[in-house]
Amino acid sequence: MAEPERDDTGDLRLGAVRAMMWLTLASAMLMWASSDRAKHVGWPAMAVETLPVLPLVVLLADPTRRARILGLAALLLAWVSPFALFGPDWDWSPWPLAIAALCVFRGRTAWSLFVLVIGGAATAMMLLDAPFPRGDDRLLDLVWIVCVPASIGLAVFGTHAMAAMTTRLHTTRGELTRLKAREERLRADAELRRCVGDGLRTLEAELAATLGADPRDQAGRLEAVAATGRHIAAAIRGTAGAYRLSPAAPPAVAPPAVASPAV
Repeated sequence: MAEPERDDTGDLRLGAVRAMMWLTLASAMLMWASSDRAKHVGWPAMAVETLPVLPLVVLLADPTRRARILGLAALLLAWVSPFALFGPDWDWSPWPLAIAALCVFRGRTAWSLFVLVIGGAATAMMLLDAPFPRGDDRLLDLVWIVCVPASIGLAVFGTHAMAAMTTRLHTTRGELTRLKAREERLRADAELRRCVGDGLRTLEAELAATLGADPRDQAGRLEAVAATGRHIAAAIRGTAGAYRLSPAAPPAVAPPAVASPAV
């Protein structure tokens, strides 16, 4: 049976989707850094504020269960660490936690944590009056606090889920290809077994008839048996060759029927 040509389009699509995910995360980091620079935040403070990105990258790489637990603990610790240095006066946008909530957990738990993280952070930021001042723009501040982390979290989660779906589809396609190849091999094996079995029964019947025939007729009967054997061998080669040339089932080549040759 001919081997199917390799199709790399699945690998290319998966690589493109993963690249989109990392580019989305990089864009969020750049936006966060630009916001800090606009507020004249120093580079040491910016470095501390971007610490949550490191464990987040590990979590997005689909680690093992143990690494996932350690990554979540490191992410939470890295996100709260700026409080020890700056207090509440820093841009403590919870988008790393929002991304982790959607990408690490599943189902209702993920969405509940997503809403809890963004809603809790927004409420605390407004109550503590940080990092935005209270005043006429309070409603705009609230929209900014909620919408920016939510949009970043949903964007990264969307590309992460798309990458996971593409991986599953690519794996399923490979499994289907292997199952189809195995089915064709089993079909070829059954066809060859049938062809060989029918041929051997034909030869057995003709040899039995030859042994019981008149000695003067045995030479002609043996020649007929040899011709039958050659026909059976050709039928077997034709069946096997058809499977090598095409993955589709070849037409069955019937062996000669059991019959006593004419003398």
